Amino acid sequence: MPKPPMPISKEEKATAYLNVMSEINSRIRLIKSVRLSTLPYGMVRELCHLQLRHVCELIAIGCLIVQGDYTSSSVFSDEYNPSKIFRALEKLYEGFFPQPVSITTENNNIHYHANAKLSAITRKEIETLWGITGNYLHRLQIRKFLRADDVQDINFWPSIDEYVRKIETLLNPHGVPMHNPKMLVIAGLENSEGKPYLTLIDYFPNNQVSVQHFDIRGETPFWRSS
Repeated sequence: MPKPPMPISKEEKATAYLNVMSEINSRIRLIKSVRLSTLPYGMVRELCHLQLRHVCELIAIGCLIVQGDYTSSSVFSDEYNPSKIFRALEKLYEGFFPQPVSITTENNNIHYHANAKLSAITRKEIETLWGITGNYLHRLQIRKFLRADDVQDINFWPSIDEYVRKIETLLNPHGVPMHNPKMLVIAGLENSEGKPYLTLIDYFPNNQVSVQHFDIRGETPFWRSS
């Protein structure tokens, strides 16, 4: 099977990144909806951890898409472990990890305040969470299958709810600097219509600003317009 083309232009990056936000939003909604399920708690716990694991990986994919670099390191194209992707990115791109943003309007001017929400999930917590989720997914060995769950395993919702809250605090909304071309990405999981949103902000030396807004147009992996 031929390799798919990667998003390179700013328009392609914007569309692909929106689809990352869309999938993260859908997985978070699945976690919230499965709370009402009548499935055994072990399966519900497993479903929740699977979604959180994918969210961690999607955040790493989003970081790659913003920079548009898929060749500087083999990690960028071959790896799914967020820790390895983040370590490779930090060597090349300062501030690659999403920063929680608060947005205020004053006298028709929009102000973006980075890292204004201290309760957002951190890069380190994303890496740790990804590792934790594997403990609940890779369990079909005879000893793990027969092991009795402890109280923490049964009462898992408080930790799941906290992870979801911290992920939403990080991403809704957030900012990421794009290095090529040099722009600022402002994005979020959902707007007032419940859809992901993204804005590209380009700053010019004469204090002029170019702003482009993008809307969701499809679902992963169909980010291309054709």
